[in-house]
Amino acid sequence: YFAQSASHSDARNRQNFEHKLDALIAVTTDAGLAQELQRTRSFLGALIDLHWPDSLYAQLDPRGRFDNTLIALATLLQAECRQQPVLLILEDAHWLDEESQQFLRQLLLTVTAVPATTYPLAIIITARPDPVAAHFTPDPTWAELRLAQLSTADLNHLATTLLGSAAAPALQALLLARADGNPFFAEQIIHYLQEQQLLHQTAAGWNITDSQTDPLPPDVQTLLIARIDRLTGIVKETVQHAAILGREFEVRLLSLMLQSAETLPHSLAEAERAAIWSALDQLRYLFKHALLRDAVYRMQLRARRQALHQLALTALESLYTADLSAHYKELAYHAERGRLSDKARHYLQKAGDAAQEAYENNQAVAYYTRALALTPPEDVATRYRLLLSREQVLHSQGNRTEQAADLSALQELVSPLQDKRRQAEVVLRQSRYAEQIGDYPAQIAA
Repeated sequence: YFAQSASHSDARNRQNFEHKLDALIAVTTDAGLAQELQRTRSFLGALIDLHWPDSLYAQLDPRGRFDNTLIALATLLQAECRQQPVLLILEDAHWLDEESQQFLRQLLLTVTAVPATTYPLAIIITARPDPVAAHFTPDPTWAELRLAQLSTADLNHLATTLLGSAAAPALQALLLARADGNPFFAEQIIHYLQEQQLLHQTAAGWNITDSQTDPLPPDVQTLLIARIDRLTGIVKETVQHAAILGREFEVRLLSLMLQSAETLPHSLAEAERAAIWSALDQLRYLFKHALLRDAVYRMQLRARRQALHQLALTALESLYTADLSAHYKELAYHAERGRLSDKARHYLQKAGDAAQEAYENNQAVAYYTRALALTPPEDVATRYRLLLSREQVLHSQGNRTEQAADLSALQELVSPLQDKRRQAEVVLRQSRYAEQIGDYPAQIAA
């Protein structure tokens, strides 16, 4: 939307952002929306890692930044809706974090509080049933469509689309029996049969070479692995490296891991022809399905995965050496999976700090907790820093039970030390806690 790219300079990304936002403000006839877009400029910029000294974003605390970010996003969509109807598509919404769910709820409240013609916005969400029901309250503007398994006719249509002509009755029966009505399974079955040269053209359509036996592996996981194993050596290696990076991956990062930039374009194209992934743009690719990426990941021995995660970590550090701050989560993930305890602890702490600054409190607690698990008891300074940070987040959440436990752990850490500053810091935190729970004698004693 803002024409941002990792291949652009910071100045160019900043210029593209300013140009797009200024253009939207210029055509926004609602003075209130235009003023709000201007006011929340720094919050929209922060979402794409653009920052300005002394901006409103820089002046606010994490909660203020979070609240204003939600307002900024809603305002941006409202302004776009005043120019033209907007369709917002969210796939796999069951993976949305709590903050994104909160934004969607707030957005729905905003746009449904006025006539539909004011902000013509349609939101299409694909998700597993339970998460959708849990996070969104049905109202007259909300319609839920539950997708059933593909029917026999649907499977036949899918097969015809993939094969270029109709499937014979025996192949139709195989798809019906083994795909369980799942379009991804059906697609993978057809690709497998094609790659194994188990299909031939007949007067009745594409048929199985030996229709008397079931030619398929026992389950979809085995089938996916068999498909990967048929790739040529360099392409298979490329796919396995890419799986370490996740379902979506960046070409530049993969190139650094492989150290074979000259063969990478060929491997990317071959894997795309094999329907392993598709290009999102020139710099990013996406595995066709999470199950496919997971199958490639799990087919590799644990020791190899560990080594590749270490390679991914080194590549990330090299690619973004000028500024790692936007990649702490990825760095922490690869350091953990690569069994690099010191680096994992370092990046988990950084990721926790970044999440705390963004008011992503649940994530911050999780990062600090994982960092603590990797910190030996004798490393008092690091444990103190992590506990102090986690206690602050728990305080913001109002989680008094776990906050009390962290305060107790902090007290145990600092009691043997001759460190007046740290002891005073813990006492102040204990006093704040006592005030929050209304224990005024304890507050006075602290």
